[in-house]
Amino acid sequence: MAYDNVKEVDCLDVSKEGTEAWDAACKRYLTNSVLLTASDWCQVTSMYHFLLFIRFCLCCLLTLCCFSLREDKILRTLQNGVHGRQ
Repeated sequence: MAYDNVKEVDCLDVSKEGTEAWDAACKRYLTNSVLLTASDWCQVTSMYHFLLFIRFCLCCLLTLCCFSLREDKILRTLQNGVHGRQ
């Protein structure tokens, strides 16, 4: 069954290791699954669409948070001067 390829992977883990595990599971899924028709493909993607969307949103949110933290750090550095007044 196709689900066996991804059931042990935490789809919400966006760390480097989590992303590598997700990519490996997707690769196993693609190499072990044979979809015969477009209808089969639509049926499979509709089942996993929500999880893929959630993962995409988490990756985007993580990226935005990193940019925001970086900008906050730069702004605080500029406000406090180069020597970092407390």
